[in-house]
Amino acid sequence: MKPINGLLATLLVLLASCFPSLQGSPPEAPSPTVTANALEVTRVTNDPKVEFAPRLSPNGEWLLYSAYDPSVKGPKAYSIIAISPKGGAQRPIAGPGAVWGAWFPDSRNIVYVSLLGSQPILVRTTAGGVGTTFVTNNPLGGLDEQPDVSPDGRVIAFHTYLQGRFVLASVNVDGTSPTIYVPGTSPRWHPNGKKLAFDRLVEGKWHIFTLDLESGQVTQLTSGRHNNSFPSWSPDGKWLTFQSDREGNYQVYIMKEDGTAVTQITKGEGAAVEPNWGSDGYIYFSSTFGNVSFEKREEWRAADIWRAKPKLPE
Repeated sequence: MKPINGLLATLLVLLASCFPSLQGSPPEAPSPTVTANALEVTRVTNDPKVEFAPRLSPNGEWLLYSAYDPSVKGPKAYSIIAISPKGGAQRPIAGPGAVWGAWFPDSRNIVYVSLLGSQPILVRTTAGGVGTTFVTNNPLGGLDEQPDVSPDGRVIAFHTYLQGRFVLASVNVDGTSPTIYVPGTSPRWHPNGKKLAFDRLVEGKWHIFTLDLESGQVTQLTSGRHNNSFPSWSPDGKWLTFQSDREGNYQVYIMKEDGTAVTQITKGEGAAVEPNWGSDGYIYFSSTFGNVSFEKREEWRAADIWRAKPKLPE
């Protein structure tokens, strides 16, 4: 369910495995539902593209997400779009050949992964998509992916592929001081900037960990025979949201920062993946729910961005 060697294969495997319905042509999918632990769920996007990796700006005004157009071949099928979190007109930010955008704390700049070279590299641009600056002119490893900017805006964490495995890494925003940490993928900064949440493959299953950047201590938060991945911190840093297949299809969950109080947010026949906890308190995620347009069996079915308001346990 997580990355494999080769970026385009990564995305295809990731979304196809998260969304079993993308692999066939079932009847109409139901609208998304939430458990009693959520107050509401609403659609943000609605079009034929596969939309994933939602990221709300720190000021709450714009939602960034990646889009894959099945009608276009190769890396140019990927682009980064911005939209109001309440829906409305889409605004192209980067692409073609751009994926996995993340905001800087000022809500005016983003970093993303460019696919147009021989290897993925990190690129910086404005929220208006004007001008680009190469953060890593050459990739640090085989696949520099899924960047996340530190709360002070000085360092970019990401994962890369080195010596046969995925590892957490970081560079300064100007590309200097490359640093390799520990094995893992999908790093996310804690709001205090002192640790990272990430996931790692353990005995064939993905689980969530934290890395204390001062002590170097790695703490495992999830365990068991189900996959748990793509962590994202709550604005106050006391909770994490993540995706898990413990009930069959991937759904959105939350848990306390120490791994306790695991609580399911979404449910139903569709899949809900890659959650991001926004500064407005909503959890944004990609889902097949409510999508009724199908093509050939071999082709992808669209996935849209939704958001849910979690009700935190006492």
